[in-house]
Amino acid sequence: MSSVRWRLPLLLAATICATCAVVVWLAHVSPVIPNFVDRELARQRETNGVFLYDAGFVDDADYLLLDQVPFDDRSRGGVYFIGDSAMKVTLHPWLLPPGERRLIHNYSVGALRHSDVRAFVRMLVEDFDLLRAGGEHTTIFLSCSYYLARPPIDGVTLSYYVERHGLYTYSADAGMHPTKLLAADRFVRMQRDYAARFLNIAFGSRQSRVSGTDAELKSPQSRMLEGDWRAALSREVHELEELITYLQARGVTVAAIFPPSGSWDDGSPYEPAYRAVVEPLLQKYRVALIDQDDLISDDDFADRNHPNYRSELVLHELNRRAALGALGRMGLKPSDSP
Repeated sequence: MSSVRWRLPLLLAATICATCAVVVWLAHVSPVIPNFVDRELARQRETNGVFLYDAGFVDDADYLLLDQVPFDDRSRGGVYFIGDSAMKVTLHPWLLPPGERRLIHNYSVGALRHSDVRAFVRMLVEDFDLLRAGGEHTTIFLSCSYYLARPPIDGVTLSYYVERHGLYTYSADAGMHPTKLLAADRFVRMQRDYAARFLNIAFGSRQSRVSGTDAELKSPQSRMLEGDWRAALSREVHELEELITYLQARGVTVAAIFPPSGSWDDGSPYEPAYRAVVEPLLQKYRVALIDQDDLISDDDFADRNHPNYRSELVLHELNRRAALGALGRMGLKPSDSP
């Protein structure tokens, strides 16, 4: 009788483990997740809208932290675009040939500020060996926009996205770091996320994150900053300067990109105030500047700060050319280049 009592829980546990293993296996071998991503990209093309590419993860933050950062090959060096969602949508690695994709990375994620970028880059260098090939083989394009120097917004905290799986920690004092976990624990957490994404998509509970054109958001009111924005701007620009000096001290080439903006930004005080301090800063440290501010018209925006899909492709090609130029100057050549 006692042996039966023990046998049933063991059988139940074995059944649960086997079921979980099958779900994880299906998540990896079935086309469910890739097909979903293809449908999202097709929906974006059809609507000429905006999609913060997430490769089927919950969002672009998970895609960056759970897939790109842990698994990208940084042994040869390369080019990295790092900024907020305005930069996220202007370089599409999935459109690059495989050889270029191994050397050109878009590490942008929505809602970043300069302080977040600094913490993130330091983690890449100190915990993920970003400079394994040497700083002379690494170029980083930083997005420079007043929106990266904004005051904190209630409910928009990068720490939530960073810490939600327990794989990373992030605080203003300690910065951003991978959590110290046993390799088996980390593996199980990653596979659990993979299985959850597969089930959400397979059973239709995953919602599309593609957004179309929203004319109502193309207004000065939609860009208003709350709180003491001048104090925040000063703090965040200081974070930008600290990051530039940190990278240049390690031999990294740093370049800056001013992203496109619409006419609804023309009358606000934010952009002139930001440029007034950032442009001399970039000149001081001899940081090359790519100014895309007036590159597209108001009609080319889907909303207040994101280009529509067709304009994304134009900006993607410009940023791709900038990346290939940087690779050439560093003596790096994609394996599939002629």
